[in-house]
Amino acid sequence: MDADGRPVDSDMRCQINLSFDNLETVLQQANYSLADVVRLNFHIRCNGYRQLVYQGYATG
Repeated sequence: MDADGRPVDSDMRCQINLSFDNLETVLQQANYSLADVVRLNFHIRCNGYRQLVYQGYATG
């Protein structure tokens, strides 16, 4: 979702990065950061995207 709540139509890497950016934005609005996140669960249905998600998570 973009900042206006509309779905984005881009490749999986962009969607993953945008998801983490959105999470970071919500945390900042609550005076928290990604450093305050202890656990983050997500479900990956397609194994082909697993590595992309893990790379995004590691650099997020």
